[in-house]
Amino acid sequence: MAAALPQMYPDQFSQSSVVGSQDLRIMDSKVMSGVLAASVTGNLIAGSRVKFDSANTQAGKLVFVAAADNETAHGVIIKTAQKTQFTGGDMIEVAYSGGPVVYFCASTTIAPGTGVGQATGFLVAADGTHSTMGLLIDAAVESAMVRVIIGHVAC
Repeated sequence: MAAALPQMYPDQFSQSSVVGSQDLRIMDSKVMSGVLAASVTGNLIAGSRVKFDSANTQAGKLVFVAAADNETAHGVIIKTAQKTQFTGGDMIEVAYSGGPVVYFCASTTIAPGTGVGQATGFLVAADGTHSTMGLLIDAAVESAMVRVIIGHVAC
């Protein structure tokens, strides 16, 4: 009798995204790595409130802009070993509050920073028909694999 082969988790080596799998790189640290949008003028310091740049259309690339005092922030910039002041185009680390980061398949184009829900198993922008389950962090186009912070709490 042949021995049973071990069952391998499809993403155990972080080589592919599978709907429903978690992005452990973000989730374990509660820190997202991204870039400060080139449109940001002036300096932001560690502790500055930021939000996702809704103009970003590149899937998998997290782009942030400064959040005004009257806007919902998606996180705060944390200091790095090299810097405490940041300008447009700089790589930044952003601490956030929320639950697991999970991959989903998008049903249509949705901007990063949008509250999202589900319809027939696909990700949609939250509205009166679809309740918010989390916050989209990637730029979404139809059938794209994107990441969502489940139960995101705004800063």
